[in-house]
Amino acid sequence: MNVKAPGLAPETAARAFLNRFAGVYTLDLPGMTLETHRVITTGHGTTVQLKPRFNGLEIAGAQFNVTLDRGNTVLSVTTGMRPMRAIETRPSLNE
Repeated sequence: MNVKAPGLAPETAARAFLNRFAGVYTLDLPGMTLETHRVITTGHGTTVQLKPRFNGLEIAGAQFNVTLDRGNTVLSVTTGMRPMRAIETRPSLNE
């Protein structure tokens, strides 16, 4: 699943990779978004940390860490995200 993205910012390249493989990571559900948490750059490349949200709610423990080399080739993706299905997130009262 190697994707090269020279000329893009590391965050943009990381997001493009996750968008391309959204179905693999369950990011293709309606209401799913990614919020940039941190971008860490070293002499060898960059790690972009993104937190998924579902209908505005943060998914605890599901942060994505996308590591790229200096040419913005994705080297690895780690996450605590587990496959999920769409659920109703609006509160309601049941009798």
